[in-house]
Amino acid sequence: MENFDLTLNELYNKALPLYGDKTAIEFSGEKTSYEQLNRQANRLAHGLLRNGIEVENPVALLMSNCAEYIISDIAIMKAGLVKVPLNDMLREKDILYMLQDSKAKAIIVGPNFYSLISKIRSELPSLQVIVGLSEPV
Repeated sequence: MENFDLTLNELYNKALPLYGDKTAIEFSGEKTSYEQLNRQANRLAHGLLRNGIEVENPVALLMSNCAEYIISDIAIMKAGLVKVPLNDMLREKDILYMLQDSKAKAIIVGPNFYSLISKIRSELPSLQVIVGLSEPV
């Protein structure tokens, strides 16, 4: 059996700065460099922690396919949080159940799910922070 010396978080913290201006993500014609990816993930991680989300708290992701999913995923890991991935094809009652069951403290939500989260917000007593993605310009 091999001995692994790096956590995924440590690997990202070492690798992302190495590739600087090289393209990390290309989505819908927009390119994000490794430097931008690292900076944006760090900003989101710090933002979640500054707003009361604590290490090992569950944070849900509810968005359609987009570059922000990758940024959010890395941010959750960098902050030491627990990711609760929600499929954007789920029905409202399934999303509600998963958010209640996970006791998600925060959710990062795409614009096409704003109204759904607003509608079920009162049934989510654990939810402290909602981070909304903006519409592409």
